[in-house]
Amino acid sequence: MLSSRYKCLVDGVKYRLKHTKRFYSSDIKQEVEFANKKYAATLEIRCDDERKGYGLFATRDIKSGELVMTSKAIAASTIRDSHSVQTGWNCHVQMDLPARFINHCCDANVGIKDNKNGAFDFFAIKDVKDQSEIVWDYETSEYEIVAFDGNCLCGSPKCRGKLKGFKHHGEEVKQLYTLDFCASYLKTPYKI
Repeated sequence: MLSSRYKCLVDGVKYRLKHTKRFYSSDIKQEVEFANKKYAATLEIRCDDERKGYGLFATRDIKSGELVMTSKAIAASTIRDSHSVQTGWNCHVQMDLPARFINHCCDANVGIKDNKNGAFDFFAIKDVKDQSEIVWDYETSEYEIVAFDGNCLCGSPKCRGKLKGFKHHGEEVKQLYTLDFCASYLKTPYKI
């Protein structure tokens, strides 16, 4: 019997081998259309910015404290990649749409809380105006960011300049969002 750590790795590899085409093929347009229909009352995935690619936008005003959406882990692995999100010290997941297209900002308008689906629930941490982009701070889930070159493109006046992860910017992140809107594993000591 495999330990949960190795099962996570094996399951992730199997899933990627089976579904990688689906993540990066022209079928993504169909997935986006489906997600946009499902969340039409609140959210819309758009490709508005060549630099950032797809993004998630509000289709109505959203009040601070409101649950914006729930995501689900569709694959898990101990190995991180540029499309995974860290949910534990040794676990990285691929989230379903529309969560997969939420871009980063050092001054986010949504925060995260762990959920029973192996991913995160996204809550508005400030009022979000209709047609505004929904953004979250990747450093609230990633202990150490290695998938990017480090330069942040968010354009916020509060931009930290480089995306390095909670390990490097944890104190700033805690001041901005409190640990209430950070991945739960960051609240506990590292365990192998």
